[in-house]
Amino acid sequence: MFSKALQLYSEALRLKPGDMEALMNRGITYATMGDHNKALEDFNTSFAINPGNKQLLTNIAFEKLQLGMYAETITDCTTALEINPNDATFYSTEAPQTSIPVNMQKPSTT
Repeated sequence: MFSKALQLYSEALRLKPGDMEALMNRGITYATMGDHNKALEDFNTSFAINPGNKQLLTNIAFEKLQLGMYAETITDCTTALEINPNDATFYSTEAPQTSIPVNMQKPSTT
């Protein structure tokens, strides 16, 4: 089921490179399949096309969290809160990360 979705989103991107919706949806599909690196890549590419998109910031922060990129997660949540200080999503994502000592955080892979 997911492989067919990936195939269709990839075909959509072949026909219309840089389509933000197709990138975001393919990223969601990768995330659902547990491929957080590919999901993050699609979300970052989509965010470059549409900076400030709240949903993409949420997706990027969550994928970085899944990859153990705690410092980057906090940075992304802080940026998101600057854009929308009343969004509880980013407070909820950032809060657990502040208790992890920096020396115990996984190194960034990007």
